Amino acid sequence: MTTVYKIGDFVEYVQLIDDAVAVPLEPKCWYLLLTYPHKERKVMQTFRERGVSAYLPMIRKRSVYRGRLCDVAAPLFAQAIFIPDFQASLGGVRVDGVDGYFRMGDCYPYLKPSDMANVRALEAMGSIPVSRRKRLWSIGQLVRITSGPFASFQGTIDRLDSKGRLNVLVDIFKRMTPVEFDEGQIEPA
Repeated sequence: MTTVYKIGDFVEYVQLIDDAVAVPLEPKCWYLLLTYPHKERKVMQTFRERGVSAYLPMIRKRSVYRGRLCDVAAPLFAQAIFIPDFQASLGGVRVDGVDGYFRMGDCYPYLKPSDMANVRALEAMGSIPVSRRKRLWSIGQLVRITSGPFASFQGTIDRLDSKGRLNVLVDIFKRMTPVEFDEGQIEPA
């Protein structure tokens, strides 16, 4: 005898959660995963695709790329990614670009949550431009330009930017002209 099913009839139940691992909200410790040089972002992208929990602290910094000054996001610690303890016990961190866990002899050192709070604070502080963090410059201060086409010129600071750029009024042909400089291009006069 054959059973005839209609649209909307329940045929069978599929149990979706069988051997699920309960993931805690806050990890008890963090392990350090070492990567090959300059592979941190690629490893993190692979982790995101696979649903692996990991933390890569990044900072903003300014660097010269092909002759231009650019804002760049760079890892705070080179070749290092932080893995929570529950992810480390599950495994699944073997991807291309990973060298393995940081190890000292037979021991795998770890960071406590208080240490990770300090790492996060360091990351937040590292993203703030140096001029804003240390308050090196003030409006109206006399400065000397050290590099670029205006090297050895003097001027006064007109405006401070949150990204580390400074507008300096430079005397060019007996006329005060505003020119934008990076904080590394000027020094106090």
